Amino acid sequence: MENLILSKEDHSSFTVISNCFIDHFMSDANDVQLKIYLFLLRTIQSGKTTDITEMADCFNYSEKDVMRALKYWDKKELLSLSFNSSKELTGILFRTPSGKSKKASNKDSVQVSDSVVINTTDDNVCLDDVKAFKNNQSTNELIMITEQYIGRPLTPKEVQTIVYIYTKLRFSNDLLDFLIQYCVGRGKRDFHYIESVARKWKEDNITTVSQAKKHSTKFEKNVYTVMKALGRSNAPTDEEAEFILRWLNEFGFELDSVKYACSKTVVATDSHRFEYCEGILKKWREKGLFTLDSIKAQEVKPDSSTPKRRSTQKVPKFVQFAQRDYDYDSLAKDLVKNM
Repeated sequence: MENLILSKEDHSSFTVISNCFIDHFMSDANDVQLKIYLFLLRTIQSGKTTDITEMADCFNYSEKDVMRALKYWDKKELLSLSFNSSKELTGILFRTPSGKSKKASNKDSVQVSDSVVINTTDDNVCLDDVKAFKNNQSTNELIMITEQYIGRPLTPKEVQTIVYIYTKLRFSNDLLDFLIQYCVGRGKRDFHYIESVARKWKEDNITTVSQAKKHSTKFEKNVYTVMKALGRSNAPTDEEAEFILRWLNEFGFELDSVKYACSKTVVATDSHRFEYCEGILKKWREKGLFTLDSIKAQEVKPDSSTPKRRSTQKVPKFVQFAQRDYDYDSLAKDLVKNM
């Protein structure tokens, strides 16, 4: 049989698919996975955005089917999925297929590829951000520096985090460099932790390295203050520091309020003090009590929701009748008359 002659019309718009994808990845993927991947490829090359609902409606799939397909390509390391703190999908980073192995090499994993923006309310890294970062020599050096601090090549998700901190949080090269040093110096190489620290610095209007150093000194002082209030003289472990940072940053308590909770904890227990103290703080948090004044005011305020108890003491039967006054002289005279 003679070979088929293949030809095409001259279309002004088309989607480019990697030969490596066709040769080494396409055969193992099912119908749903292929359609979702090609749809995303079409979306990114047209410069558009999309979301899970649109993809599901387009192919009459459920949103769970779409997520399973995305996670499949994430596992194959052709996509990198980004999620916010609520575990909602916020972005998809495309990785360039290369090599015959279905698992990309370390060299490939650090390449900055194009990304698809998922329509959410979050401040996402878009395609232009990635391209600008990739084309800037100084920012490219940040990736190399970060790899030296972390001690390994970065994954695409981690690269995207660096791009996000640089472009969206507007960290300078020096501040981003110090951020990585700061986190790694505390044994934290997880990029979720690094991003959370960066967001906190942004909230606190930290824009220079000197400001960040002052902030880190204050952080250490507060941690050791709380450790002392809990009766601990040792340096905090990572887990203990996380407890304290959660109380001060995530829960939003003032330092004096945390110290007050510590004083109650020390009186109550000798063991599991961090867990016990967190229990106290959670109760205050549920009541909206964050300052020391509001906490103490609540303690002295009577609880009007508790009904007053009635006395349960039984009254002897012989005193349950109404008392009477008797004229004993008249009674005596009546008795004499009747005798």
